[in-house]
Amino acid sequence: MLGVSSRSGVEVERTARNIRGPREDCDGCAPETPVLVEDGPATLPSTLPWEALAVATSDDAGQYLCNAVFYLAQHHLPSIPVRGFVHLPATGAPDAHRLILRLADWMAARRADPAGTSCGSRHS
Repeated sequence: MLGVSSRSGVEVERTARNIRGPREDCDGCAPETPVLVEDGPATLPSTLPWEALAVATSDDAGQYLCNAVFYLAQHHLPSIPVRGFVHLPATGAPDAHRLILRLADWMAARRADPAGTSCGSRHS
């Protein structure tokens, strides 16, 4: 997941927090509870390979939409092995492009092919 921030560089969020601030949404509604998931863990880790990506990290995705999307994905989508949140600076297109390429390379290098064949050879 990606979000734009006022930060000066690309940052991979390492920790999603089960918290939401008292900020009103676009309809003027404030959250009913200070947590995103009742009885959910206080934090959930990113499964992005942040150490292998050689990128800055953060442990604070905020208390509004970025953290909410991040936490809810970590909580509700455990079957997706690689998931996390990256904050991009508003002017950081080159940095974002490099990060996406590094992540794609990392995923391609770790791709498991249980049959030991490529997709092309399975359909031949």
